Amino acid sequence: MRADEKIIILRAIRHGEGDLIIHGLTRHGAKMSFFAKSALQSRKRFGGGVLEPTHYVHVQFQKSQREEGLHRLLEAQLLKGFDGLRESYEKIETALYFVSVVERLSHEGIIDFATLFDLLGHSLEAAEKSKNLDILKLQFQTKFLSLQGVLPQIEGIKTLLSSSVRDHEQLYETLPSKGARFQVERSLEKLLKGL
Repeated sequence: MRADEKIIILRAIRHGEGDLIIHGLTRHGAKMSFFAKSALQSRKRFGGGVLEPTHYVHVQFQKSQREEGLHRLLEAQLLKGFDGLRESYEKIETALYFVSVVERLSHEGIIDFATLFDLLGHSLEAAEKSKNLDILKLQFQTKFLSLQGVLPQIEGIKTLLSSSVRDHEQLYETLPSKGARFQVERSLEKLLKGL
C-alpha cells in the first residue's frame, strides 16, 4: 500500500552500490526506516541531496508487509533544508549531534511522541541562527532527558525546561552552575550508553 509522511531525516546509510537506508522521525515522533533503491543515482526521485540528515522532507513510500520492516521509499521532496546550518562546521556538528541523539533513542512505530519531533525541529531551527550553540545544546539535552522521563533533580535547570529553544541565547544570565551542566551531560551519556 502506498503512503506518504513528513519526516526529519535522522540518518542515511549507504547500502551496496547506490542504495540508501534512511531513518526518519515523523511529525508524531515515531521513527520510520526506509530502503531507497538507487537513491544515489536517481535525480528525479531524490534530487539535490534531499536525503541528507537534518532535512525535513515529504516522502512517498510503499509500506512494509511487516510492522517494523523497511518501507520502500519511492520519492522525496525537500520541505526545509535548514540551510543556515551549513554556514559553519560548529553549527552542522551541533545539528548532527541532535539528530544522532534522537535517532538512537527514538522508537520504531511509536506515534504518541510529537513533542520529540517539535524539540528536534525547533532545535535545528535555532541552531541555524544561534550565536551560542553551547547554551542551545545544554537546553536540548535538558529537554530531551525530561521527555524521556529520566532528568535527575538538578538545581537551577527550571528555566532551561520552561523556555523555548528559540530563546536560548537569552538564558545566559540564568544558566545553572557548571556542576549542574555536567550532571545533565553525564545523565544523557549514561542513557546513550545504556542502549
